[in-house]
Amino acid sequence: MTNFRDTELDILVTGQDVHRWLRRATEVLRDHVEQINQINVFPVADADTGFNMLGTLEAAVCAMDGAPVTHLGHIFDLAAAGAVKGARGNSGTILSQILVGLSRFAPDKRVWTLEEYCQAWNQAYEVAYSSVSDPVEGTILTVARAIALNATGDDRDTVIKNITDAAARAVKESPDLLPALQTRGVVDAGAEGLYLIVAAFSDSTLETAKEVVRGWSQVPRNTGLTDMVYPYDVEALLAPWTTGQSTQVLRKQLAEWGDSVVISEMATSLKIHVHTKEASSFTQFLFKLGPVVQMEIRDMRHQEREAMTQRRWVKIDAAWLPLLPIEVELWDPTHDSAPKESVLWVGDNVPSGANAIASPFLACQLMMDYDEERSWNSNVMAMVAAAKGAIAITVSWDRHCYRVRDLSLVSRDHALAAVKALVGMRQIVTIYLSLTAWGGEADWWQTQLDAEVVDVPSVIGPNHIEIVAQ
Repeated sequence: MTNFRDTELDILVTGQDVHRWLRRATEVLRDHVEQINQINVFPVADADTGFNMLGTLEAAVCAMDGAPVTHLGHIFDLAAAGAVKGARGNSGTILSQILVGLSRFAPDKRVWTLEEYCQAWNQAYEVAYSSVSDPVEGTILTVARAIALNATGDDRDTVIKNITDAAARAVKESPDLLPALQTRGVVDAGAEGLYLIVAAFSDSTLETAKEVVRGWSQVPRNTGLTDMVYPYDVEALLAPWTTGQSTQVLRKQLAEWGDSVVISEMATSLKIHVHTKEASSFTQFLFKLGPVVQMEIRDMRHQEREAMTQRRWVKIDAAWLPLLPIEVELWDPTHDSAPKESVLWVGDNVPSGANAIASPFLACQLMMDYDEERSWNSNVMAMVAAAKGAIAITVSWDRHCYRVRDLSLVSRDHALAAVKALVGMRQIVTIYLSLTAWGGEADWWQTQLDAEVVDVPSVIGPNHIEIVAQ
C-alpha cells in the first residue's frame, strides 16, 4: 500500500480520490437527473440527457467497483472502459470520451501530481472534442474546454475551485453560444451535467454547485414537438475492433447517415453514436463494419412525445405557482405548444373543449389529492371531474354589508347562512384568506365553519375570503 505524507496529499491525486469522485458524481447526478432532463432541448428535446449521463457514469462506477483503489491508472482504465460500453445518448457518449482522455494520461501512473492532473484535463478535452464529427459550442464540449483552460493552481483546492468556477461560467453562457438554448430560455443540459460531475470532486465545490444549478432550473419555452430530420438514435458497440482502421474515414462515412456522430475508440472496441433517419439501412452498414456485440435503437419522436405528456402544464396566473401543492409548469399559449389534453386551464377565458377549473382556489384544493402513481393527463381528468361536484364561494365585506357571491347581506350571520345554503351537503374543507388583513374575522369564520385556514396574502386582498367545499 502506498503511503503519503500529509504535506504531499495536497499536491497528489490518488486512485482513491478518483474512485470517491466518480461515486459521488454518480450520486449527485442521480439527485439532479430530472432537472437535467427537463432542460434538455439540444440536439433533440427528448428529455433524456440526465438519464443518459447518469447511466454512463453508473457503468463506469460499476466497472471499477472491487478494483484496488491504490492504482490510479488501473481505476481510470476500468472506469473508461465501463463508460464506453455503457454510454448512452449524445452527452453520455461524449462523457465517456472525457473519461477515456483522462485514462490515456494515466495508464502507468499510481498517482498524479497536481500538474499532471491539470494536464490530464487538457487531454480529456482534446479526446472528447475529436470524437465528435461536428462539434457545437455551448454544449458539454465547451464546458470541457473551460475546465482544461482553467486547470491551474498551487494546491488541489485551488485547482478544483478554478475548474468548477470556469465550468459554471461556461454553463451560464451556453445560451449565448447556442441559439436553440436561447430560444428555449435554458442552459445546456449536458453542460450542466458535466459541471455537477466536476464539482463532486470536493465537498465545498459540490455544495456551491447544488445552489448554483437551482437557479438554472428553467422550464423550456416553445416546447412544441419538433420536426426531426434524423429521428432514430442508434448506438452500437463493435468488438473486436482493429485500431489500425482510420476513424477519420469512418467519421465521414457515418456523417453521411445523419448527425450527432460520436466515435468512442478503445484498444479492442469501438462505440458509435449517430442520429439517423434510415435505422434499418444504417444497422446493415454497421454489421458490415465489424462484429456488433451491442446495439440500441430509440425513436426520439416517441421520447419527445412522452416528455411532452409528462409535463404538468397549467394555464394560471403566475402568482399562484408558489402556492400550489404540486410542482407544475406555467403554460403560455403565445409561446408553448402541447397536446390539448395535457393542459389544465384555471380561471377565465377558457377555450372550448379545454380541461378547465374556474377557480384557482378550487384548483389548489384539488391538487392536494394529486396521485403520483398516475399520469398527469389522468390526474387532470380526475381534477376536472371532481371540480364539477365541488364549489368555491367568494365572501367579502365593507362597512355597509357582507357579500356572498352576488348577494348583499346586512350581517355576518346572514352571510354565514348564505354560505351554508350554497354548500348544501358538501363539506367545507378550506378557507383561503390573508391573515394579516382579516385578523379576528379569520378566527370567527374558522370557528363557524370548522375548516382549515390557508394564508395566501399574495393572491387575496383585505376584506375577502374564499371558501372551498367538496
